[in-house]
Amino acid sequence: MQRLDTGINSVLLTRKARASYGVIGMVKYNAEKHFNQDIYEDKFDGQRYALNQINWLIKKGDNVDPNVPVASPYTYNIDSKKSIREWDCTFVISQSDPAFLPTSAKDSKQSIDSFPV
Repeated sequence: MQRLDTGINSVLLTRKARASYGVIGMVKYNAEKHFNQDIYEDKFDGQRYALNQINWLIKKGDNVDPNVPVASPYTYNIDSKKSIREWDCTFVISQSDPAFLPTSAKDSKQSIDSFPV
């Protein structure tokens, strides 16, 4: 916030993350990892994907540089015949120990807070 307010970098070089932050998405299906998960077959590439999987971008206790953005690439297949080019994205926050973070939103109703964007 200091950088946004003043244009000057934060006086803190790094800080410890007080929570874990992630984004919900889909990953290529793996029968061993995704047992009892919701599965989707993509009509564009024919691949099977496990839905509602959590990609933890920052884990509680990680050193975070407030001057460096956290980024992760994502792809989304869009039907070329549809004029709407939008999709939903859900971010999640967890106070759980990083060793016990859920890998799926389906399995974690109690330990995460979600924020649709």
